[in-house]
Amino acid sequence: MRDYSYEPLEADEIRLLELQAGAADSELHGDIHTFRLPEDDEPVGNHEIVLTREGGVNVPTAPSYSALSYTWGPDLSLRHSIKVLQNGRLCQLGVKPNLYDALQRLRVDIPQNESAMFWVDAIAINQADIPEKNTQIQKMAMIYNRADSVSVWLGREDSDSGRAIEFIERLLNLEDFDPLTQDPGTPAEWAALHNLMQRPWFNRRWIVQEISLARSATLFCGSQSVTWPDFSAATALFVARHRDLRHLFQSSKDFHNHPNYLGEVPSSVLSSRLQMGLRAAKS
Repeated sequence: MRDYSYEPLEADEIRLLELQAGAADSELHGDIHTFRLPEDDEPVGNHEIVLTREGGVNVPTAPSYSALSYTWGPDLSLRHSIKVLQNGRLCQLGVKPNLYDALQRLRVDIPQNESAMFWVDAIAINQADIPEKNTQIQKMAMIYNRADSVSVWLGREDSDSGRAIEFIERLLNLEDFDPLTQDPGTPAEWAALHNLMQRPWFNRRWIVQEISLARSATLFCGSQSVTWPDFSAATALFVARHRDLRHLFQSSKDFHNHPNYLGEVPSSVLSSRLQMGLRAAKS
């Protein structure tokens, strides 16, 4: 099977991946389409606005899509692939393992026999074309702002990520919040939330732009998910009461009676990013 071959983009164009629904463990299938993303919003009407390139090629304005925010991960090999059609022929496009996991998870939510549009940097941008890459990077803010939603992929589940996401729901019940900071049965939950906040995605320098400009955002970790407003509110509460949790860990044998088990307060960079995302979600 031949490899997918990128065709040049015009300055106001982007590529979107039309991801097909499928079971989590089956091959990835989709199509790559080229659309216009004009700097000015097009007027709303009852007809589709189409640009005709030289040669008679019609390029429609981008439809509704979700933008993916993720890390490329430590394994940079292209040892997975997504099957795509190009000029009527089935091709393969190599993708890195963490992106492969993200796409597998996202397509589970697509109704059977349907598809969904995603902007994914490693697929939407020809990484071997430096001028195109530079042009597309300059459009990132507009791409994320125009997206209907941003899907954040934190990575696969681990031993306590599910516990952390379930704990977020409990934290958001403010009547239970103070008791949870004093309950000797909760150190494992607080530790799980802390571990989730240490995921590599939170260290990306692009997340302020990607989240603050998002119309809505959802975080995915393995099979579970949580909305950005809920996650951001829960972690803001965690940061505010971080030092108050020392007594819980000091009295916990499971955590070696270590009052500073959680370490220092999460970095000011992370805190500011979370708060920026919270403000954006409320606006």
